[in-house]
Amino acid sequence: MQFHSAIPLPAIPLLLSCLLLGACRASPAPTEVAFAPADATLWLVYRDWHTSLLIDADLFRRYSREWQRHAALQLELEAARVVRVGWGDGDYFTGKSKSTGTATLALFASHYSALQFMGYTGDPLLTIPSETRAPLRVSEANLAALVAYIDASLRQEGGMLVPLQSYVENAGVFFESNKHYGLFNNCNTWSGEALQSAGLPVRSALHLTPSSIFEQARAIAALQRAMEEDVMQETVSVP
Repeated sequence: MQFHSAIPLPAIPLLLSCLLLGACRASPAPTEVAFAPADATLWLVYRDWHTSLLIDADLFRRYSREWQRHAALQLELEAARVVRVGWGDGDYFTGKSKSTGTATLALFASHYSALQFMGYTGDPLLTIPSETRAPLRVSEANLAALVAYIDASLRQEGGMLVPLQSYVENAGVFFESNKHYGLFNNCNTWSGEALQSAGLPVRSALHLTPSSIFEQARAIAALQRAMEEDVMQETVSVP
């Protein structure tokens, strides 16, 4: 399967760098981070200028009302072990137009946005470099809230989702989103808001690059890993 960045590789980095001078990377305080041994794991993944989420497919299907209602989404995800979800400008993200001009225009005058859903029947981590993914532990209730956020990002027309054509093979399925894509609201701010909905202490305002979101996720993952080690030590030390 292929995954596509919603922002062109060489376009806009200098512009974004200027905008981000006042948006320092935010590190979460330990008291803001929760962990429990039974928590589910989701992954934040970045590639080029784009971030996306990997979610356990069984939990996604359990809590997504839109998956239960839409045949095209069911077909893509019914046999999946893991669901990948990402958001971006409609024309660029679906591959309808992959030009730098289209991506640049989208930052100022995007016509519509899109959500991409990809189902993995195997283990996607085997093909995703470890340095570009961060494991995040969340309670099942918070994961349900994340799935509700994803559902709420889908545009409804006559009570139904709006499917979009994928112009690239093996890229999953696309649906129109009700969220506005622009300079201050790109795929990375969407990912940050998604993680916030899952109860994670991520700052998304003006965090427009994948690194600004990913570094926060990696810091949370490190804190949760330390908490897990403490729990294991306590378990071992109990007579």
